[in-house]
Amino acid sequence: MVPAQRSRIGAALTAGAVFLSPLSAFADDASCIASHVEAQRQQKAGKTRSARDALVACANPSCPTVLVDECTSLLAEVEKSVPTIVLEARDAAGNDLGAVRVSIGGQELTARLDGKALEIDPGEHTFRFETDGFSALDQTVIVREGDKNRRIGVVFSTQLPSTPPSNPGGGRDISPAFWVSGSVGIAGLALFGGLGIAGLMKRGDLDDQGCAPTCASEEVDEVRGLFIGADVSLAIGIAGLALAPIFYFTSPVEPAVKASGLTLDFGFCGTTATITGAF
Repeated sequence: MVPAQRSRIGAALTAGAVFLSPLSAFADDASCIASHVEAQRQQKAGKTRSARDALVACANPSCPTVLVDECTSLLAEVEKSVPTIVLEARDAAGNDLGAVRVSIGGQELTARLDGKALEIDPGEHTFRFETDGFSALDQTVIVREGDKNRRIGVVFSTQLPSTPPSNPGGGRDISPAFWVSGSVGIAGLALFGGLGIAGLMKRGDLDDQGCAPTCASEEVDEVRGLFIGADVSLAIGIAGLALAPIFYFTSPVEPAVKASGLTLDFGFCGTTATITGAF
């Protein structure tokens, strides 16, 4: 490439840079202004953390000086208004629990309690505390702008059984005698039907032979034995089925067990406590 051509290309690049520089600066200024507007919108909506992020963007030294000064001033105010909370949980003995999950509206806030302060937007929030072996506890709190290190805690007071209860809703602890009596009753009726049918069939055979009243005594005794066995089985079956409901209704009734808990809210004006569950 000849020197003249290099000179013309260099001049063109320089001219392009001079032309594009104001456009780039204008785009940066527009972004700064948009961040300033967004910060005000988020602040009015109570989204103090989002407002702070927008103010950090427009307080960048690359933004216009007048905008940097205003955003920096607003940023200091918003930083003071961002609430912080400290979550805690204990068992009935007063021991701290760390393996506790806390969520708000299904969104996890923290997977474990470590005593550190957490930032949160102001407003009404329902915190759900969950830990293994206990029922979840909910606590609704109104968080105010400027709250710092507000303590919100719960006490898990009723531990769940290690295995699910057979009848968690309450019911009868049915005696084994109910099942035995019912089984004997059903078996007795079944045996009655079988022996009765066999006796009728055997007697029918004798009638077909036309040997009455001189039929062989062995055959007559067999028919008689079948009918006697059927009668005894019927009596046993009726007795078993009659006793089964007696054993059922005399079985002890177990009340339903409900988990209970205690929620605590530590504020600037004192401590409030709520007890939930059945005792």
